[in-house]
Amino acid sequence: MSAFVAPDFRLRILAGPVVVGSGRNSKKLGHRAAAAAAYLAAPPGRDRHTTTLRQVLWPADAKINSVQQIIVYLKKSGLEVVRHGDFYTLDLAPDQVDAEYFIQQTEDVTGLKADPQRLDGLLGLWQTDPTVVHEKYLSSDLWQRLNEARDRVVSLIVDADSDFRDGLRNLAEFRQVCDGRPKAERLKPRKRLLVVDDLHADDIALFLGSEHYEYQRIRTGREFWELVEKGPLRFDGAIVDRCLVEGTSDETGYDVLRYLLGAYPAVPRILISAHLGGPQGELMRELDLFEVFGKLSGGGLTGLSISVKKMVNRPMQR
Repeated sequence: MSAFVAPDFRLRILAGPVVVGSGRNSKKLGHRAAAAAAYLAAPPGRDRHTTTLRQVLWPADAKINSVQQIIVYLKKSGLEVVRHGDFYTLDLAPDQVDAEYFIQQTEDVTGLKADPQRLDGLLGLWQTDPTVVHEKYLSSDLWQRLNEARDRVVSLIVDADSDFRDGLRNLAEFRQVCDGRPKAERLKPRKRLLVVDDLHADDIALFLGSEHYEYQRIRTGREFWELVEKGPLRFDGAIVDRCLVEGTSDETGYDVLRYLLGAYPAVPRILISAHLGGPQGELMRELDLFEVFGKLSGGGLTGLSISVKKMVNRPMQR
């Protein structure tokens, strides 16, 4: 898969201050001129009436030639703005405006998921949120298409696993410009949990939820050893049931915990069991456990949720 290369945009709206051109020939526009350029570029090619432009850029009364002066300034800055009677049009291809290019490229989210390099490149276009930068002049309605495109991307990333998200180098910066958007909080990194339990792995995952965690669920000792053979395990905490064969004296969970202690000593582990016997303090020391949790006596899934939160957020000892 080839590396993503963005077009050489003629107008950049997502880069902080609105910029015309690129490289040495680029020019940053002042606040009102930037708002005018953004308004004409959403999308480019759309006719904008002189009166509407005046009302947008000057909430109070403005001089009769104020719009014309702004248009002259935009032209001197390198933009082609065409006048048709009382209308002005930005004569620029949509893919020459970074915001419009983002909208176009995110219409097919399935294709984006199959091309994480392209997705990461699109995230990198966002250096600021234009809805905030231009809120003094431009109504939030102007950004509806851009916001819908951004929300599509957020939903795609939220539904992806951590391996996919970890490959997006620009995700942290993109998350900062999505503050307040639906699901944006769920763009934060999730903790990976290994859940080894023959009966309750799904119940535990369902109760803890997917907002802060994602799961590798294992139901038998055999499944666990098959997982080990596939390569290094990546997780931030483990929840392991003592008995992995219901109705027997099986204690396979101890073997799992001993392996984890030897192979991944820095990763915290919780032992869970419906029937705990013997001195738990000795067991915690032997297996270096974060906690021994009784399914029947530890406060149920609510109690486990509290313990897991403490476990994955504690400073790691390495």
